[in-house]
Amino acid sequence: MALIDPGDLQRLRDAATSRRVAKLLGAELKSDGTGCCPLHEDARPSFKAYDGGGWKCFAGCGGGPDGLSLWLAKTRGRFPEEARRLAAELGITLHESRTLPFIPRSASPEPRPKAIRPETLWEPSPPPPDLRHPELGPPDRLHIVRDAGGRLFGAHARWSRPDGAKEVRWWRCGGWSLGGLKVVEAPLYGSEHLASYDRGAAIFVVEGETACDALHALGLPAVATVCGAGSLPGPQSLAPLAGWRGAVILWADADQVGRQHMSRLAGVLQETVEEVRIFLPEETMPEGGDAVDWIEARSGRPREELREELVAAANLPADAPSWGDSAGDAMARPRLSLGPGRVPEKRLLPDKLSDFLRLETPPRKWLAEGLIAERGLAMVHAKRGVGKTHFVLAYV
Repeated sequence: MALIDPGDLQRLRDAATSRRVAKLLGAELKSDGTGCCPLHEDARPSFKAYDGGGWKCFAGCGGGPDGLSLWLAKTRGRFPEEARRLAAELGITLHESRTLPFIPRSASPEPRPKAIRPETLWEPSPPPPDLRHPELGPPDRLHIVRDAGGRLFGAHARWSRPDGAKEVRWWRCGGWSLGGLKVVEAPLYGSEHLASYDRGAAIFVVEGETACDALHALGLPAVATVCGAGSLPGPQSLAPLAGWRGAVILWADADQVGRQHMSRLAGVLQETVEEVRIFLPEETMPEGGDAVDWIEARSGRPREELREELVAAANLPADAPSWGDSAGDAMARPRLSLGPGRVPEKRLLPDKLSDFLRLETPPRKWLAEGLIAERGLAMVHAKRGVGKTHFVLAYV
């Protein structure tokens, strides 16, 4: 395999900014570098190309330091060939090198001390009443996210744009960022109410805080994912639902992304709860609609009537007490019971050696023949700067 001259490779990285490569891949970006992600079917813009050359997809595709990493993530080809293809697109000539670049030992940076996250980061101060984003202004909605113990995690702000799209930002620790945390570490919205729910009764899990608030207003127990449909809440976020004995009803948004989000979440939850259902009332829902749209389509009808219709649509027992006479009472002490869920049949592997030996297993697939196996564990080790990241991206 012919190597690329290190100087030419650096020229390619400098020229291939993420904004420039995103446009080559067909993305239409705004002046601030935001737009639809070129790596997946993105109906709601989730991509950001930064001025420093890096990029990030907030729907779960990941990110990278330059446009070359974005190109490799899209083409999923091998590094040298794809680097030359990108160079040709940009009019850059790459020369071959037969030797690896020499990096003197003295050039290696001192190892960084392992970061220690102070416990105080978990208890940030609440957002000020006049909270305002420097570019987006005051948010249209601001949701306070707490964990199951009631500790403040942060504030999730939302802005609605004239074209119907939305912008979301996190406020935490006095600034517009998560302070080093990942969005998948955020608790489920409404987790602080879980301790007062009947764990033998049904509970709704929806996507987004507004849908969760809509169900709370009807007197229904609910929590919401806050990481976006392209990601899944982490184990720590889902831990409060472990051992739930009632039905966990996943209300999917009425689009492909929403259905995939809840299908993936069901695969995770089915290992820790007794019953998981996916709720899809799509016959009465607009494209991308959620619980808010379901309720708005029935505006003017009494709250109790809407609650009974929803309980029937979700195929749940209707003989359940209400939270209270007002939405305020409901939020203060949620105690709705929708009846116990059934225990699904457990599928076990064969327990006899003869049965095990007769199992048909697919042959192992290789990402790099004889070197890196699909779904295997491997470590790529080399000196700093010789291209380990690009080598791995060529196969992942």
